[in-house]
Amino acid sequence: MIQNIESSAYGLTLVGSGISELAAHQLSENSSMLVEYAGLGFLLSGLLIFVLGLSWKRDASKKPLGVLLLSVGLVVVGVLATLLGGWLYTPLFLLALACFVLAYGLMTSRSWALYGMFTFAATGFGVSMVGIGNNGVVNVAGVLSSCYFFWYLGRKHVAQYFGVEPTLPTLSRKGLTRLLIVILLFLALIGYLHVYPYSGVTEAAEITGSGVQASAFNFQKDDWVNYSFQSHPGYSPLKVSIRSGVEWMSGVLIASMNGSSGSLTATIPFTGKYTVYFDAGNGYYGFYYKVTIVYYSWRTITPLWALLDAYGVLAVLTAILKTKPTALVVQKPNRSKETENEIDQ
Repeated sequence: MIQNIESSAYGLTLVGSGISELAAHQLSENSSMLVEYAGLGFLLSGLLIFVLGLSWKRDASKKPLGVLLLSVGLVVVGVLATLLGGWLYTPLFLLALACFVLAYGLMTSRSWALYGMFTFAATGFGVSMVGIGNNGVVNVAGVLSSCYFFWYLGRKHVAQYFGVEPTLPTLSRKGLTRLLIVILLFLALIGYLHVYPYSGVTEAAEITGSGVQASAFNFQKDDWVNYSFQSHPGYSPLKVSIRSGVEWMSGVLIASMNGSSGSLTATIPFTGKYTVYFDAGNGYYGFYYKVTIVYYSWRTITPLWALLDAYGVLAVLTAILKTKPTALVVQKPNRSKETENEIDQ
């Protein structure tokens, strides 16, 4: 029996964050070893906190420990934002200021600080799902942290500390079971996409001109790219090449071919921006092209989604086990006064 579910849930959140950081390190060619060390740190500390939660009982008479840790974390983020250039009139300065104000509000049990943290969590959830700053890949660490904040800050004893009503919705065991089925179906969909990665036409157009032209794309690691083209009659043959980066003709050559028509294929070595160049020499070009991608990167990304799904399954199962089934109310038959008098006689 878990004595402190808040600590154990937070430990699982850190475990998931660690796995996400380790996967992100494998996704990016330019990732620092610090990312891998951070992932290992999250993973090990999460396992430790999860084990402690099995026997560490919460003292209801004291300030919630999670609020204290959250306040300290906000101060650390504020200091880091300031050191990284958060001076006056910069976005980092506003972030640092918001962190310091929220930390003060949390420590002094101000209700506006609680609502401010919900806003922070909602923003972090959206940014993490879109993958901003994470090569367009879902940031599992950010998603798990945001979900944990929503759950923890909405709990009854935390809401009482801030003097507000609990914000967590009350679900019956039947409702939780339906939610669990939906999550499991989503897990099955992730497995299907992992085995049969999605493919589609990224861009198709007809173009004419002279000299060298270029078109930029965002590709992810292990994507399979097919660039097919067909020159119009009377125009010069082309030299088509795919290079990494967006600086003119200076990136690493991924693939190239010459001719009036053809199909150029390449496997993307790392996530980032790539440029397709087509060169007609001193002549003129006129051709139709189509860029088709098989997103084999799904094979790397779907385990991250599956991690979120597995975390959701654990959360819902825990909620189902802690939810008491609704007791059946047996109504006694109504007896009229005449019937009662007859029995008494």
